[in-house]
Amino acid sequence: MDEIYEEDEDINPYFDDIALGSPTVEEHCRLLRRTLLKARKANLKFNVLKTQLSQTSVNYLGHVLSDEGIKPDPKKIRAIEEFATPNCKEDLQRFLGVVTYLAKFTPHLSNLTHNLRQFLKKYSVWIWDTNTERDFELLEYVPGKNLVIADALSRAQSTTDNFDDVLGQEATVRINLLTQASPTKWEEIASLTAGDPEMQDVLFHINNGWPQKKKTKIAAQPYWHCKEELYSTKEGIICRGHTHND
Repeated sequence: MDEIYEEDEDINPYFDDIALGSPTVEEHCRLLRRTLLKARKANLKFNVLKTQLSQTSVNYLGHVLSDEGIKPDPKKIRAIEEFATPNCKEDLQRFLGVVTYLAKFTPHLSNLTHNLRQFLKKYSVWIWDTNTERDFELLEYVPGKNLVIADALSRAQSTTDNFDDVLGQEATVRINLLTQASPTKWEEIASLTAGDPEMQDVLFHINNGWPQKKKTKIAAQPYWHCKEELYSTKEGIICRGHTHND
């Protein structure tokens, strides 16, 4: 499917899925017609039972897209809210890995997870007291808030490139934060990176090569603009800049 729409920047399939978005009904109809004509020419058929037309909100690749912006998938929110109290470091790592999904929606998520992340350090002692439970419950409460990236979407309606710029700025901040850290912090970062699906997609392309942007894993596309500067350490941590030899 990528080859069929390779030359059309307004149509971005992801494996066998396509989501089309336009600021007006007229533009949307034109884009839909163009998409269908290209499909007919290539003898590509769509499953009518899985097709949604003229929607104001769609669930796509783990997010809800609407005229309000980008929101988290309710299923992922439910998974956080219903997560059982961790009984060990492995449980906590899985929970924080799921919570990391909310990073783009919660600017201060790092502060909220700070106390819990201390348990992931190599020589930390597991003591789950009332204060720890409070921090855990606070994180479970976060998804109940109105989480939405409205500004990014509104600025991105003009062109796809603008949207990439917005996401790219966020990606740059995330990567740069990884470059200067103490050994214990690096251990913590490695643990969280291992549980972060988005970072794992970036690592996949760092280790296996970056194809054309439209063929890059969707979660890794915001990092495509700086792909030549990215490398990973033996611990699985993503860095940006010159590769360290030590």
